[in-house]
Amino acid sequence: MKFLISKFISNRLINSTSNNFSKAAYDIGITTIALGISSMLIFSLLLSGLQKSISSKIFNMSGHIHIKKTYFINSIEEHPFPMNNLNVKKLLNKIPEIQTIIPFAHITAIVKGKENLNGIIFKGIDTRFNCNHLKKYIYKGRFFSKDKNNKEIILSKKFSDQLKIKLGDSILCYFLTNPERYRKLKVIGIYKTNIPDIDEKFGLAKLSLIQELNSWSEDTIGGYEILLKDLSKLDKITLKVRKLVNNLNTISIKRKFTSIFDWLLILEKNKNILFVLIMIVICANIASIILIQLINRTYMTGVLISLGANNNTIASIFIWNVIQIVFRGVFYGNIIGLTLCAFQHFTKFFKLDPDGVYLDYAIIDWNFKNILFVNLISVFVISIITICFIYIILKIRPIKALEFR
Repeated sequence: MKFLISKFISNRLINSTSNNFSKAAYDIGITTIALGISSMLIFSLLLSGLQKSISSKIFNMSGHIHIKKTYFINSIEEHPFPMNNLNVKKLLNKIPEIQTIIPFAHITAIVKGKENLNGIIFKGIDTRFNCNHLKKYIYKGRFFSKDKNNKEIILSKKFSDQLKIKLGDSILCYFLTNPERYRKLKVIGIYKTNIPDIDEKFGLAKLSLIQELNSWSEDTIGGYEILLKDLSKLDKITLKVRKLVNNLNTISIKRKFTSIFDWLLILEKNKNILFVLIMIVICANIASIILIQLINRTYMTGVLISLGANNNTIASIFIWNVIQIVFRGVFYGNIIGLTLCAFQHFTKFFKLDPDGVYLDYAIIDWNFKNILFVNLISVFVISIITICFIYIILKIRPIKALEFR
């Protein structure tokens, strides 16, 4: 019964038009919460989309884990070893989190364009394996077929634009082997990732071409790249692989692109700082609303207490007020935030500078956990602040409240 009375009085206070100042405070409170929630949702989904898109580009082009005979972070030099390594083959059976293991090799070359030269690193692709993770970045042309023709290459859009090379051109490549060799190769595809560390340095070729240029046998490779089923376990799986193939060098691909992953980590920290600032503004607003209620309803509080209402009943009236403000604000905030995110997802209206953030447009990651986290943490923090301020209400004495009038 007391619960219904508190709720009834709370609804009358909110819907009352007798005090325009109090009603304006309620509206400002709802608006502040709505804008805060929508801002956090938009930033969270945008940042998650940015992180996932950039990470997937790096991992798809380079794999998650590399296994090589020797490994130097800033060197492309590779020491060949047999493809049928027993320890590596056992990884698929011993570590179920591994999706696939693909052999590769690298070779450096100088590409002659129509007007100038430029250095490049060709990554050898074994087309006998599933290469769908690479095909998605083909901007023009096609990917390698599974035939034995190894006189084809794929260049990045940025690299081909610099040398004015077009799709279908046959270009001369000088390979820095011992002795040096050259081949005339046909450009069958142009790829695009917008990541300078990849687009400016790497081209794709068939593994058989690199084996031929290095005078390797068909079962000799430069290394293995491992693709995982769950990226969140990358560090843990890297340690497992390192223990199982201790005669080879194992490294997470994150160490090759430390600058990019460090930048993504900084963005994550900035997101947390932004969330804290938004929550401070929202909580300060809620605190102001509670103080306004106290000032405008002090006499009412005193009368109710003098008529027999206890502190819990009085407190529940103001708590109901805040609950309605919070949930209305959260509801409108979700509507605004998710609507704007859906608009960007379907229209790609907001474009980005690929030279700065590696993307052509803002990508929305529809991560339910992020949406739920923003809503739950907001309601939780605001509720804690509300309860703290309610202690002020519980200290009100009937006589002083009546005198205040």
